[in-house]
Amino acid sequence: MTDDAAAGTPAPVPGRSATRVPPDERPVSDALLKRITRYSGTLSTEAVRALEVELPFFAELSADQRAEIQLIIQSAVRDFVTWMRNPDAQHTDTIAGFKLLPKGLGQGLTLQQTVQLVRSTLEYFELVMPRISHNERQRGLMIAAVLKFGRELGFTAASVYAAAAENRGAWDTRMEAMIVDAVVRGDRHADLTSGASALNWDPTTSATVIVGTPHPDLGIAAVPAVHNAAVAAGRHALAVVQGARLVVILSGELDSVLSVPAALLESFAPDEPVVVGHTVGSLGDAPGSAAEALSG
Repeated sequence: MTDDAAAGTPAPVPGRSATRVPPDERPVSDALLKRITRYSGTLSTEAVRALEVELPFFAELSADQRAEIQLIIQSAVRDFVTWMRNPDAQHTDTIAGFKLLPKGLGQGLTLQQTVQLVRSTLEYFELVMPRISHNERQRGLMIAAVLKFGRELGFTAASVYAAAAENRGAWDTRMEAMIVDAVVRGDRHADLTSGASALNWDPTTSATVIVGTPHPDLGIAAVPAVHNAAVAAGRHALAVVQGARLVVILSGELDSVLSVPAALLESFAPDEPVVVGHTVGSLGDAPGSAAEALSG
């Protein structure tokens, strides 16, 4: 006879668990997760209504943008359920939705606005989700899960916008190189104005072409150095390194090389000549300025 039997404690029945988990200690049930999935549409609609009250800029969005955001929220609810079952699961639907937002990083939402959307939506879910749970422990688990999931979504949004910014940066670089190359070639038929406008170049401003050798310590990094120097001087600049040559198109009038902002000249090799073409009335006439600068 065992000690348990002697003590009057029944022996465990083979094939059954020796102990049962009390109801209050059970994790969030599948039934609750299914209920959340089933009501994802209603939850997203109510969340959008809350956003309209919470965020002033939300009312200024187009109907299409608000519809996209509602779909993203609905996807996030489904992803939340998937994540609750498997914390290692990827937020595939939500990531795909976030990619709809930073269209050109100008036509869509800014990263700051997206962060505000995520924060306000999660604050709403913090209030609503626990109300459909079964007990206090599940409510606590649900609140903790929403907070952790929100952090994951925050990183997801930041990653998507970072990738969009990188893509836009690469596009800007290619467009800038194409515009400067067309000016150097003397291509007056190229659509310089529209491409430059996408790079924030004012089509009504005058332009001057400057040619020289890039500073040996900078190489292709001379291009962003030119941009920074131009902005500091209250101007705009388009620049490209073509082999051993740095070509800059600077907005505004220049009388001579002495009129070039000193910080911009630092992007050129100090022991090599820097030639300034004559100022023209617009970017479309810049090939004439380039021809003069290239002729030395």
